[in-house]
Amino acid sequence: MIGVVLTGAIGGDLSGSETGVALAIAILLSAAAVLLATEAVHWHRFARARVRELLEHGTRVPATVVTAPHPRRGDATIEVTYPVGDTRRAAVIKLSTGQRFEVYQQVLVAYDPADPARVRTLDDENDDPVRSFWNLVPLLAGLAGTPVAAFAAASWARRYWSVRRTGWHPASVVVTPVGRVFANYAEGGGIELSGDLSSRRPTRFASAGPQPAWIGGEGTWMTVLFPRDGGKSRYAVPARASTPLLPARAR
Repeated sequence: MIGVVLTGAIGGDLSGSETGVALAIAILLSAAAVLLATEAVHWHRFARARVRELLEHGTRVPATVVTAPHPRRGDATIEVTYPVGDTRRAAVIKLSTGQRFEVYQQVLVAYDPADPARVRTLDDENDDPVRSFWNLVPLLAGLAGTPVAAFAAASWARRYWSVRRTGWHPASVVVTPVGRVFANYAEGGGIELSGDLSSRRPTRFASAGPQPAWIGGEGTWMTVLFPRDGGKSRYAVPARASTPLLPARAR
């Protein structure tokens, strides 16, 4: 998204208002990662509160261990039967404390009167691994996405101002299958570039022969602008100089 903003803003494809809208969208996407992490933390706390509530306010009854496997790998579980009113229920409880049970052993459990299938021992929370995993996914995504989005925004901002200082320079470029860019400027001089950390890779435009492009920026904060067929907007690829400009251009 921010690469599109850079291309449009400097290349003239976007008006001032359109650039503002695009930048706002980019900022909102970054903010969404923060909100995602915040929401995941909220649900994690909510799940922990439900576990504590079941222990403190659940109905406690003696249960009988029916099966008690001792796996070498993975989570240990026990299957128990326990009375709920005039009937008996069966449930599998995930053990989190590592304690061992034997078949026919009696163990005190607490179940939710509103949902008797929710049951735990007094020491083992019996959390749902699937639910815990899906609660953790947005948390990890948000936590990972926040610094990534911030880094991407900062990097493209540096490239934006670097290109504003140097302007775009037409060049003939050859892109290798591994993403090396060998450029010869129309006004003279050549430079070798490499792709930077981004989903926008120069390998997308790999070719055996030269192709037109525009190059802007300098040093670490450079951008290669590739034209595209079919009236599509130009495509910005972040790059950094692997060699100095030879011969050096007069400033």
